[in-house]
Amino acid sequence: MEHDFTRGNILKTIAVFALPYMLSYFLQMLYGMADLHMMGQFSGAAGITAVGNGAQTLYIITVTLVGLVEKMISFLFIVPSSMGATVSALTT
Repeated sequence: MEHDFTRGNILKTIAVFALPYMLSYFLQMLYGMADLHMMGQFSGAAGITAVGNGAQTLYIITVTLVGLVEKMISFLFIVPSSMGATVSALTT
């Protein structure tokens, strides 16, 4: 399925493009909240602080990896296709 991001309603295009990222970060936030809840039940302030710091570290790692993969996909598929390369030439 191919989308042309240069035509049509810009707000709808941005929403469609950003929705998977927003959903993944929302799920990651829920995971962090569940960790904090469990640590709050069984541990003290030190455990809650450790889980909060770990959640922020995982968030930074996830954002970095998503950015790297996005750029890799861009350079492997989008840039060559804009220069006239075909999909079959890119996958072989």
